[in-house]
Amino acid sequence: MTQFEIRDGIAIIPEGTKEIEERAFENSDVRRVVIPDSVKKIGGRAFAQCKALESVTFPNGLKTIPYSCFECCKSLQEVVIPESVTSIEKYAFLMCTALTNIKLPDNLLSISSKAFDMCHSLQSIVIPKSTLAIGDDAFVNCPSLRSIEVNANNPAFDSRGGSNSIIITSANRLICGCSTTIIPDSVTEIWHHAFEGSSLESITVPNSVKAIRVDAFKNCKSLKSITLSDSVIEILRCAFEGCISLQNISFPRLLTKIEYRVFQGCTSLQSIYIPESVRVIDEFAFTDCVALQTIEVADDNPVYDSRKGCNAIIETQKDKLILGCQATVIPDTVKIIGEEAFSGSSISNITIPESVTNISESAFSKCNMLENITIPESVNRIDHGAFSTCRSLKSAMIADSVTEIGGGCWSYCHSLQSVTLSKSLTMISPMLFDNSSIPTIVIPDSVTVISDHAFRSCKNLQSVVFSESLKLISYNAFEYCEALTDVVFPKSLQKIDYGAFRECKSLKTVTFSTGMKKIHETAFDGARQLQAIYVPAKKTEYYKKRLPEKLHSLIVELEPVKKTKKECK
Repeated sequence: MTQFEIRDGIAIIPEGTKEIEERAFENSDVRRVVIPDSVKKIGGRAFAQCKALESVTFPNGLKTIPYSCFECCKSLQEVVIPESVTSIEKYAFLMCTALTNIKLPDNLLSISSKAFDMCHSLQSIVIPKSTLAIGDDAFVNCPSLRSIEVNANNPAFDSRGGSNSIIITSANRLICGCSTTIIPDSVTEIWHHAFEGSSLESITVPNSVKAIRVDAFKNCKSLKSITLSDSVIEILRCAFEGCISLQNISFPRLLTKIEYRVFQGCTSLQSIYIPESVRVIDEFAFTDCVALQTIEVADDNPVYDSRKGCNAIIETQKDKLILGCQATVIPDTVKIIGEEAFSGSSISNITIPESVTNISESAFSKCNMLENITIPESVNRIDHGAFSTCRSLKSAMIADSVTEIGGGCWSYCHSLQSVTLSKSLTMISPMLFDNSSIPTIVIPDSVTVISDHAFRSCKNLQSVVFSESLKLISYNAFEYCEALTDVVFPKSLQKIDYGAFRECKSLKTVTFSTGMKKIHETAFDGARQLQAIYVPAKKTEYYKKRLPEKLHSLIVELEPVKKTKKECK
């Protein structure tokens, strides 16, 4: 690979050089580049991550700006591309956040996907008449973009009526818009990523539009209002995801489906009304809409309802609540609380009625104002992550009817003080309390297995009362439990897996009973304060065979248990 010199921030590229190879200047401190006309080819990522690069002079005769060529050149403000260039490849100017202007050549044939993604300062673009191919998301996440113009003689694209957009002429498909776009009333589709990351504040979708495609308005963080015409029959997944200023949405009366994560993270959305026409609401459609206060379903909708004015969406046939909000009152006819039904909601308390049998995955995750939860006797299963990252949750009471609690149920609950577990559980699932603040736990005697990472990084955990039926403590189960000082294992325990008590820095004593068959050699690695390992009388040699040699000096035999004589009657 040719080595080029950088002198006082200037790249020295000798006249006669024919090619700049891939990654030639990547991540260097070059500030200025003059590429001689002898260069006919530049390799991918040639100048990527050159964060001080301010100026580039291209050679005449260059045909292609290759993939990621100037990716993350955050000081580059202006670029003039020579007339010889016919293609700009994927990620060519990705994250050139200071780039305000770029002159596209008259002979340019194609602009690939994400070529100018995250060019936050880019203000205007003019598409020349020669350009016949533009990637769907070539100009996404350009919030300063205010002017888009297509040459009037371009046969493939247009910006009809001064609309400040790029439209595929033959399909009447709008593929790129900006903060000043006015959608013409001849457009039939708003295409994938068309407005993604723009600073658009309001928009009216005309009667000609039938479909709003994937990610069309994603992360339009300034978008406060959108008027949808009744002609729209499709709004595809993630279309309005991350529109954090959007307060209200009126659905078209012919809309039949609300797709996956279409309004996820619309944190200012206050109310929704589901019309009679909607037949399908995909999972997570309204996840993390934390400001929701009012939810209503049309009375004549045959698939969904909001019975008794409950401020929720319920799948009628299954009695499954699929979306709730801070004002929801769960009706006593609901059987299932669906996946992410309340995720990110502002609820501070909720009553789960006796009709509920199943709480689905992440149903109440990220409910950061929820402080207490009681699970009634009707519930038999709580799925994965049901209450994860509820940062204010202090206590949970789980009825004995619950036979299964999915992994990560209370992970990252940083205020958790008390959990009463069901006496019907047979397993503590993986990551059940991972990174929670639980200070003490009593494992019911029904439990035979503590799974991997179950209590990992529970840095306040001081006391564990183990089940008398426990057989296995799986790998990394109590890793980084830095406040744990003493553990007493039950007679039933047969195996402690690798790293089970790794980095328990305050652990001082461990007490074993009979029945232990296997202790992994790394089970207590990093337990630097360990002072004594108590074993049953006459079992020193037995445990020396099962513990690493470095721990043998800590083994202390307990006094024999005296057997009491039975009295004769």
